[in-house]
Parts: sequence; C-alpha cells; structure tokens
Amino acid sequence: MHAVTTDGESTTEEKTSTISYKFKSEDTIAAGSCVLQAIRGELDTTNDAARAHHSFQVYFPELKLSATATDAEPIVDSLSTVFSEIKPVN
Repeated sequence: MHAVTTDGESTTEEKTSTISYKFKSEDTIAAGSCVLQAIRGELDTTNDAARAHHSFQVYFPELKLSATATDAEPIVDSLSTVFSEIKPVN
C-alpha cells in the first residue's frame, strides 16, 4: 500500500506498507440463535521503517466484522446485535 498525504501546511509525506494475508481456515460458529461463517487468517504488515507487525484475525462476512489479536487467535465468546430506529433528517 502506498499513501501520499498533505497536511494543512502543504507538507507532503509518502509512506509504503506491505500487507501479507495468509488464509488459515473457514468454518461456522454459533452465536446465540445464529450460525455465522468464520474465516480465519494471519496478517503480517511491514512499514517504511522496517517495523513488522503480526496479527491473527477472524472475519465474519455476514456481519462485515473482524476480530483481531496480536498474541493468539481471537476467541469470540458471544455476539449481539441491537437494531435502532432510523429517523429521517428534516
């Protein structure tokens, strides 16, 4: 990923990051009365300063939600959803 940013004082900064994703598995998990698809993987990220970061991820496509942890695969104990009324703007 390559990004060029310019701040309010017209100072421009360029940064490059490398992101590598490794697919681990796909299965389903129960969350309350729902059964959700869970895609598990690992991410390795390196930036311009050669700083590396490793993380574990579980992605739920139906919810467009991911859980990420740095020490081990995230454990999802429960999920809940709250629906709020959408009010039109006048």
